[in-house]
Amino acid sequence: MQKSYMRVALLLIVSTFSTLSMAQVQSYVRTIAPDGEWVMTPTGQATDPAGPPLPIVRAYDNWRSPSSGGNTLLIATVRADADEIADDVGIVNWQPQTFVADLGWTLYNFGTRTITRYRTTIRLYDAESNLLFTSSGVSSSSIPPGLGVKFATSGGAYLGANIPVSPGMFMSVQYSEVQGPSAADLGVLSGGPITLGSSSNFIYNFTTGQQIDLGPNNNLGFFIDAVVVPAPAGAPLLTVGVLAIARRRRGE
Repeated sequence: MQKSYMRVALLLIVSTFSTLSMAQVQSYVRTIAPDGEWVMTPTGQATDPAGPPLPIVRAYDNWRSPSSGGNTLLIATVRADADEIADDVGIVNWQPQTFVADLGWTLYNFGTRTITRYRTTIRLYDAESNLLFTSSGVSSSSIPPGLGVKFATSGGAYLGANIPVSPGMFMSVQYSEVQGPSAADLGVLSGGPITLGSSSNFIYNFTTGQQIDLGPNNNLGFFIDAVVVPAPAGAPLLTVGVLAIARRRRGE
């Protein structure tokens, strides 16, 4: 982060950090049902929507990063306390006409009771913290105490929203309307090491205005999966080509 006003004592991280093992992490793909609720399907049982393949050029962050082997180790959590917790996402291979295709985010249950229903709100900001997009939905899924969960969309779920991608962005997640434990018992997974395309080790609490340092090898378990959509420049180029041919013929 480059905001000069984002400062907080490093002691804050002592009360927000908790060690995890990979055995405590599950993974789901998120889809939207006709009634508007978010449906979570175990990753091994999910299939991509039918349709043409997405453009080859993509931009990744965190656990979807190719340089991390496709799966960054999730080792800790940050207690969210119902706040909006954000990370600055560095985009790999950014090009003009790049748009958000899919998103990945995380949840951890600090409480002593199983989560049965909750609302997730995801927000995207540009590098200057200007809001670009908000997505919110209710999920009914069982998350026992002490379990971390990775969520992701698939198949270009957000391409229709035409959300432009810049080399530096913020992504945030916020949980509310929680049934089971309270929202104060929820957290966000963190991991490392930081790899090509991952954000810095600083995260930002948009609710309190605080910046948290996760250390030199950590960031939040988020990703933005983007694709390059070619600009509709075929017609003008074709016109130029026709004019060039006409000029050559006239010169013969």
